[in-house]
Amino acid sequence: HADPREKGATWLMYQPAPERLPSETNNPVLAPLVDRWKGLLPELRHYPTTRSNHVVNIAVHIIRSAPGKPVLVCIHGILADYGMWEYVTAALAADYEIWLVDLPGCGDSDAPKPSALEPDGYCPTAMGERVWQALGKCLATEGGAPPRQFTLVGHSLGGTVIIRMLSAPELQARYDAEQQRVERAVLFAPCDQAINVVPPSFLTLLGLQGWMITVGDVLGVFDGKVRDLTRRSYHDPEFATIEGQERYAHALRHSEHREAAKAILRQFTPFDPKTVRPIWPKIDRL
Repeated sequence: HADPREKGATWLMYQPAPERLPSETNNPVLAPLVDRWKGLLPELRHYPTTRSNHVVNIAVHIIRSAPGKPVLVCIHGILADYGMWEYVTAALAADYEIWLVDLPGCGDSDAPKPSALEPDGYCPTAMGERVWQALGKCLATEGGAPPRQFTLVGHSLGGTVIIRMLSAPELQARYDAEQQRVERAVLFAPCDQAINVVPPSFLTLLGLQGWMITVGDVLGVFDGKVRDLTRRSYHDPEFATIEGQERYAHALRHSEHREAAKAILRQFTPFDPKTVRPIWPKIDRL
């Protein structure tokens, strides 16, 4: 072995290989769900939605392994897409028809630059309005009598979007027909909009630029940072996988998804951009 005091390429050659998260296929709990997920073959549909004359196509992935069964509409969280539901979908696909929605800026939905949309184009209410439009068009193509009912399921940001979908007065007025189809809402850890301090991890993401990722790759630190982010995102770190890490890395590396995620964080709850302090009168209305 090289002397640890030796510098340069020779010393680097003898450094331990970076730690790697296990694959989901090696986890005895997840592996059977992964196999089932691969056999489901979601049908991808795109629905154009319009808000303030800005058109954004919303992707809905429909899984019909249980046609005629109750419908679950699942909405993901930040830095994620429909794929985050793979384990849940695999477990429930025999008993439910499942529609997986990609929020604006995520997955297979359009990811316009924040400057190309209205100033609040990535806020929870705006995203909720686009989801309502997409669901309305999806329901219209389904037909059937009586009209189909569905359950809204949301995680984190998706849970907050659902709360706005069901409570924002302007959305209640415009999408009453769609709301009448909702049987229930199931919310997993929905984000609280009444926060006093922006979490430091959010500030880090807001400052992230493409060149920083390039430098991080060269220095070999980017993968480690994303690995730590992946572990922290799981209640039980034993279920953190390399596939989950790769999904986070994809969202951060691709500029359109990264900038959309930053806009989502900026517009999530009213804050003064200079002082980074909450604007309570606006938050109280929410």
